[in-house]
Amino acid sequence: AGWAQSKPDLFDAFSCGMVIMQVSCPSLRKRGSMGGVKRDLSSYGFDIERWRDSLPERRQADFALLDEDGGKGWELVCGLLQQRKTRTSVSKAIGH
Repeated sequence: AGWAQSKPDLFDAFSCGMVIMQVSCPSLRKRGSMGGVKRDLSSYGFDIERWRDSLPERRQADFALLDEDGGKGWELVCGLLQQRKTRTSVSKAIGH
């Protein structure tokens, strides 16, 4: 009951989303940049679409890899970085 209630796999899903973002977006590979992303996401209520829209135009090219193939990578990251109650689980992400 404890495992199902606390859903630690959703923490792992968030971590996976952050790693995917870091390896996909060149500007996020710098030391300390992911801490800033996590703070920013928190301030936007983990609405990653709104966070991305807030970035300057020059940063949009960073997401090119995630935007390929109709944006499937971006869709995956969006699901993994949502608030815990609506976050995509690791098992669902594997089937993405």
